[in-house]
Amino acid sequence: MLDIINHENFFKFHDTLKAAGILCSIGIDKGFEYIKDLILNKKYNNDGRGELSNEDYEYLLYVIKSYLTSQSTFGNEIKARGKIYPCVKEIIRLSKVKKLVFQDFIG
Repeated sequence: MLDIINHENFFKFHDTLKAAGILCSIGIDKGFEYIKDLILNKKYNNDGRGELSNEDYEYLLYVIKSYLTSQSTFGNEIKARGKIYPCVKEIIRLSKVKKLVFQDFIG
């Protein structure tokens, strides 16, 4: 999965997103960094591939939450909370602008 992230130009975007999401979910920093860059640097939108879908943002929230859970298991909850905060804040901001709905995430 690290190879997919490291060579993302050879893979479809959503395949790279899923690989990064799996790594992020199990607490691997490389996966989280990809997700963070995607959210905060708007990497996907600037590549000319279009906008992320509502489902993509819901997936991003899910893997960020899983990252926090994994890091908590390792005793790194406070550090992880600080790392995920800007990402969650940006997704909340975007949810207002893009009218995103996260029903599956909440319920």
